[in-house]
Amino acid sequence: MREVVSEGGALRGLLTERIAPGIAVLMSQRFAAAQARGELNPALDPRLLMVSLIGLTLFPAAGAPIWRQIFDAGDLGVDDLRRHALALLDRGLELRHA
Repeated sequence: MREVVSEGGALRGLLTERIAPGIAVLMSQRFAAAQARGELNPALDPRLLMVSLIGLTLFPAAGAPIWRQIFDAGDLGVDDLRRHALALLDRGLELRHA
């Protein structure tokens, strides 16, 4: 994470110039299309949604040693993080249920 986020980080250029632009634009377009179909909260900015998703998934994994210690949460694992993230997304994005 540090190598991407830090100015001059070894992986920053690779991410910002080669990997992220195509993926970010494609995902933003898909989110906008879902909004147009009424499947996604219209109050969300499709360009920021990818940032939110990365924050919701990457930070908890990278910071696990710290938050597990702070909250005495050694019992929480990857499946718990997944369930938590999905619950936030389901309610926060107002997805329609079949």
